[in-house]
Amino acid sequence: MRALVVATVLTASVPVLAEPLVLARGEVAARLVIEANMDRRTIARPLSFAPDAWIGVTDRLTVGLIHSNQSVDRIAPGASFCVRELAGECDALYRGGGLDARWALAPGSAARVRLLMRDLDPVKPALTVGAFLRWQHGHAELLTDPYLRIGLANRDLGNRDALVVPVWIGMRTGGGRIAVHTGIDGDLAVWRDGWHVPLGIVIEAFPANALTVGTELGFTSLIGPQNNTKQAAAVLYIEWRGR
Repeated sequence: MRALVVATVLTASVPVLAEPLVLARGEVAARLVIEANMDRRTIARPLSFAPDAWIGVTDRLTVGLIHSNQSVDRIAPGASFCVRELAGECDALYRGGGLDARWALAPGSAARVRLLMRDLDPVKPALTVGAFLRWQHGHAELLTDPYLRIGLANRDLGNRDALVVPVWIGMRTGGGRIAVHTGIDGDLAVWRDGWHVPLGIVIEAFPANALTVGTELGFTSLIGPQNNTKQAAAVLYIEWRGR
């Protein structure tokens, strides 16, 4: 399957430029994402191996089970499953996951809803509501996956409402793709002082018709009132699509 991202931060989550917005009935897409912290003080800590998978229920409805930060458009380490932990960020082997549903509206557009368990200690359930959109012109592609995240419990413990507007601008080149991943996001309660702009470079190769291998290197919060160039991540991912 041709996907955009990551890494590595939507694909069929993570956003991914080449993938169709929904799968055909009976099609399956499975992806393994390796997410590593790139702060030189704690290199590769946290380190996580996160599986994502989707199935085409009908030609218009795709549902999936997601775990990676890439599947919610984030350039960050520390999703489930954490194999190298870091206190406060990735302090348990399994941190949570989610369900992802997309409904095709028209060519290049789909409605998207996710039910997430962002963490288990404390429990942070959340609902995201948004859209999945893609435009193409020749070899150039533009993908966006804007959504509103609504905290369903423990909002006072960091599970606040947030607006996330990721953008990928990419170019296909033969058997691969290169893209810039950016956008804007932040918690609504502290938007004025807490919004931030991520920035990552995504490179993908398609060694076979059903296979995508990709990497993303980027910053979680490069621009914004509380920007931090030490918050960097590297992502590697492999995705297979078939029946």
